[in-house]
Amino acid sequence: MGLRSHAKTGVDFSMVLVYKLVMDPVQISQHKKSGQTLLETVMILAVTLGLVVTLGFFMYVFKEHGGRILDLVSSEYP
Repeated sequence: MGLRSHAKTGVDFSMVLVYKLVMDPVQISQHKKSGQTLLETVMILAVTLGLVVTLGFFMYVFKEHGGRILDLVSSEYP
């Protein structure tokens, strides 16, 4: 045991400090990667949803426009 250990628990605080300095950056890095993956997934879903909505809007607009043109072409107006 080192000089900086707790008398009752026997925990060596220098080892706790080493653990914090060595292991915490690894855990933080893994947590950031996990957060980045979640963020990328949410962004891809949002972009996909936006694309589907936009294409649906274009289909509606061009279908209406095509219907109007067909009505004009098939009209009996001389």
